[in-house]
Formats: sequence, C-alpha cells, structure tokens
Amino acid sequence: MLVYGAGAHLDDMLSWHPELAGRIERVFDSDLQKVGQTVGGTGVVIEAAEALRHVAAGRRVAVAAIRYYEEIQARITELNPDLSCAPLDRCLQEPEHVARTDGQTDTLLTGHKSQYTAVIWGTGKEFLLCWASIRRQVELGRLRLLAISPTEGFYRTIYGYPAIPHHEIRALDPDLVITAMPQQMLPSVYHAAKEVGIERRQMLRGDVFTLPDFDLREYMSLREQPISILSDNCFAGLLYHHLDLPFTTPTINMWFPAMDFVKLASDPHRYMQEDMVFDTWRWQADEKYDYPVMRIGDLHAHCNHTTSAAAAAESWNKRKKKLDYDRILSVMRAHSPAELDAFERIPGRKLCFTSFATKMPQTCFLPSQTARMELWQLENGGGYWTFSDFRSHQISVGA
Repeated sequence: MLVYGAGAHLDDMLSWHPELAGRIERVFDSDLQKVGQTVGGTGVVIEAAEALRHVAAGRRVAVAAIRYYEEIQARITELNPDLSCAPLDRCLQEPEHVARTDGQTDTLLTGHKSQYTAVIWGTGKEFLLCWASIRRQVELGRLRLLAISPTEGFYRTIYGYPAIPHHEIRALDPDLVITAMPQQMLPSVYHAAKEVGIERRQMLRGDVFTLPDFDLREYMSLREQPISILSDNCFAGLLYHHLDLPFTTPTINMWFPAMDFVKLASDPHRYMQEDMVFDTWRWQADEKYDYPVMRIGDLHAHCNHTTSAAAAAESWNKRKKKLDYDRILSVMRAHSPAELDAFERIPGRKLCFTSFATKMPQTCFLPSQTARMELWQLENGGGYWTFSDFRSHQISVGA
C-alpha cells in the first residue's frame, strides 16, 4: 500500500489497526522536515511527495489526512496523473488491483469487503442512546466506523474515532451516514447533508440500530432490495418509517374495508391503472375533522390522515409508480373467519393479523382482548415486534 500523509491520522490508524504496518510499502509527505524519518512500527522511511512522479501508472495512493483530502488529491494528480487515490480508511476495506505485464492482475490486499463503512452525524442525547447498539455492530464485524462528526464543539477524537466537521464526511466515502439527531431536526440534517454532497439514500437513523435482534447486513439487504408492502391500513407506512426504509407502496396513510383490500391485493396491476377520484366525505370523530373517501375503480380508500382529496390523489399517483410487483407483501387484518377465508385467496407473500386463534399459515394472532387494545392498535405498534420477528412473520404482544 502506498500512503500519503505521515501525520496524526496515520499514527491513529496504526494504533487502531496494527495489521496496517505490514501492508505499507511507501509513505510520502509534503513536509520536508519529515522526509527521511521512519514511520513508527513499520520501518518505512518517509519520502518527499515529489517521489510520486516515479511511481508506476495504475497504482492507488491511500490518503491519511482527512481534513485536506481534496487538496492532496489534486496534488497527487498534478505530480502523477496516472495514479488514483482514496481515503486510507477505505483502502483498508478494498483490495488494490495492479496490472501485470501478462495482462492479469495482482491483488495487493487480500480479502473482500465484508462490512459496511459509516460516519456518525451528531453527538447529542440521541448519540448516547444509540451508541452501544452501533458499537455492537462494530464488534460483530458488520460495521466499520470511520469517524464521528460532532454537532458542535471541537474534538480531535471521540471514543477513539477521528472527529471531523460535516463537510469532510464525503471525502471518506462512507457507505452510511448514521444520524444521531432528534426527529424534528432530521429534515434540516438531510438538507445540510445534501449541501455537502451526501445523498439521502446513504443516511440511516441511529435509532434503527436499537431494534431488538438488529443485524446490519440483513437490514441493508432489505434496504437495497425493498419490499413493497400493500396494507389495508397504516401498517405499511408505520413499518417503513420505523425501519427508516423508502416508501415503495401507495397504501400510505389510508385504510380499506377488508373485502376491498382483498381485491386490491389479488390484482394490483389492474388497480394501479385506475385513477383515484373523490367519492364522499367521512367524519373522523377522534380528530374532529372530515376526511375524503376516494374511489379506485370499485374500491373505497379511506384517506383519514388528510383533509384534501387532491393531496390524497397526488400521493397515491406518485407512490404507485414505486410499487415492485415482484416483491409485494400483502398485509391485512381479519376480524372474522369470513375475512380470513377471503385473505386466503390473495396470491403471493402475505400476512394476516387476526383477533381470533387460527392454525392457518401466514397468520398472526393478536389477542386484543387480553391486551385491552383494538386489533389495529396492536398491529400498528401497540404490541411490539423484533427485527427477527418481522422476517419470520412472528409478532409478540406486550403485557
């Protein structure tokens, strides 16, 4: 491995990753006072940056100076345009391939990427609440934490990790930016992240790590290939939000009568071609407002979280385009054996919450009378479920 930068960051990396010492071939630095000195623990003598002019084309230089990454990248390109560069943290994860004279390639670093890299954004109360859970994923080898970007104040390190300002996160090229911030501040955080070149898809709420039985690798598989959940009520939207997953279904903030939902889930292609149009108003007693009941062909969708028919139709039309017909999971409630029989006719992957015991597969009995809650309350969070429960369709109900 070729390294540029013989400062504090390289010292820290050698301290945290002793195996790095055996991988370093040469070290370069622009500080002439360091030239000729030996990098501690490696036996490698520091060379002047100009020596990069004579490095063979196609090599990659690992940059061990986070705060000046872009300037160093430009300097390396100026000295030798045939070289590439990347942050040292990233180079530790990925093998470098170097062209050989016989047309094959050699791998300088063995192995392959087996974990996700991340930077934490935020160091307030939310950071403390999720820190132990994030560290657990690090200990299990599922996550490699590159740095922590504090909300305010200046730190050199936090819990042994480099502390960097938000605008330097991109230079590390992390797979994830974990947000440890209050919910009400997340919109402004996403905006600030976009301003420094971080995409929304890279960002993940820290509280997701606190889910019981959480496994980052399995979670990322679900995030990269999301399931489109068709639900008869708010279950889909609540679950997507709870897991910080993209909404890939139009059944958000609405509910359907059981038999209408069975029609929708049995033939989604047909109903996604239908326009959503206003039908009537219905009084929402607990919230004290009228909400629109919309028609989708011969179905009725109760959009009880809005007072605007136009907004309901706009949301439906936008979200139905995201539906993945090959990855649909249909979720509904059954209050009677007749509704459960109708559920059985739905094709594909499905799950039904019932208020009565049944041996039918793909069902989950929620004893609402014992828990003193309505079935929809249990389904939508009045009970609790773990990450592994969701995968296996087994849901637990709190006492």
